[in-house]
Amino acid sequence: MSDHSSAPNPGNKKSVLREMLEQKLITLQAQATEISAALAMVEREARDLCDENAVLKKLEESIMTQITLQDARNEAIKWQIQWLKALTSNQPVASEALPFSPENAADLLFNLQSHERAARALLRLAGDSSGGEGGDDELPWSTSDGDDSQDESSENSGVVEDLDKPADPPTFD
Repeated sequence: MSDHSSAPNPGNKKSVLREMLEQKLITLQAQATEISAALAMVEREARDLCDENAVLKKLEESIMTQITLQDARNEAIKWQIQWLKALTSNQPVASEALPFSPENAADLLFNLQSHERAARALLRLAGDSSGGEGGDDELPWSTSDGDDSQDESSENSGVVEDLDKPADPPTFD
């Protein structure tokens, strides 16, 4: 009889294997839960990075617009300096040296104001696309008082009608 009792019981072996499989199942379920939580976190981080990337792209567009506007402003200031130098010297300046002359100062002022309106529109557009604060589209170098509804008589203010006398250059306050 003792020989019989020392032999493994087939029912006991089944229960041991069943218990081992249940433990393995519990371990695998815990690992699956951890992996699922990690996957959800990675997906959330990826979504956040995509959102941040979109914001950064809009910011880059806005900065590039500002750079373009600043380059145009710098060019206009350079022209104004050249024009003032030509006015203060008594030497005639070749027409190629300046992009404008006193004779077409009215056209220059009109073009400058047109560019300012376009720049304001770009700033409004950039502000709208980046969820901008809005309302603050005044350019730092604006020649107008911010009112785009000027009549034509006030549009040419500052331009001298007498073409023998040099016109005042546009100012960039």
